[in-house]
Amino acid sequence: MWSPDLLVVERLHVLQLLIWGASSFLLGAGVMVALRVQRARAPLAVWFAGTMAVWGVAECGFALLRLRGLTERDFASALHLMAQVRLATIGDAWLAAVATVVIWVGVALVKRLDLTGVGMALVAHGGVLFVLDRLFLARLATGA
Repeated sequence: MWSPDLLVVERLHVLQLLIWGASSFLLGAGVMVALRVQRARAPLAVWFAGTMAVWGVAECGFALLRLRGLTERDFASALHLMAQVRLATIGDAWLAAVATVVIWVGVALVKRLDLTGVGMALVAHGGVLFVLDRLFLARLATGA
């Protein structure tokens, strides 16, 4: 893959991360506002929405920093990028796995809906980030 093509693929990935982060924030904030308007007491939804909003802001910040620093890469830098994305994919899978354990602990052991809501949001984030990173790796490997 040529350097300008790699830059286009990397920019697309970072924009997808930015869109996911913004969507997460809007979803979380929207649910929080809806619960506040209805004066509903729903700890699972509150903690799910709060976690989605916080992680959405973090992902947007990460994506904006990456977007700002994108430049064309040489061969060694491209290999380093692929290694970073592979490690990120492993981290995403671990995030989803650990969050699944958090859900199980929240439901089965301590019976706390707030812990379950946090776990559900983390599974959602880990799953979507895993898919986005795998798509990025596939684009890098095929050059498309």
